[in-house]
Amino acid sequence: MAKKITCKCCGTVKVVNKTSGFIGVDFYKSGTINKWRTRATDNSGKTHHLGYYKTEHEASIVYDEFVTNNKLINRPLNHPQDV
Repeated sequence: MAKKITCKCCGTVKVVNKTSGFIGVDFYKSGTINKWRTRATDNSGKTHHLGYYKTEHEASIVYDEFVTNNKLINRPLNHPQDV
């Protein structure tokens, strides 16, 4: 099901298909891997694989750290109160 995400800081809206309740996180099931996967796109459009995690919450924190550490503007965070 498609979901609209509105950035609280700039108001941009992104429509995504998600398998989790977090931005940049989806469930990856292939062979013996059954974990939450985190990916993010940088300002140049390159997608970065950030790893596999046991919980979707843990994966969402890694996504937020990547966005914050790389100063990616206009990107909504999963946990903006923690920044």
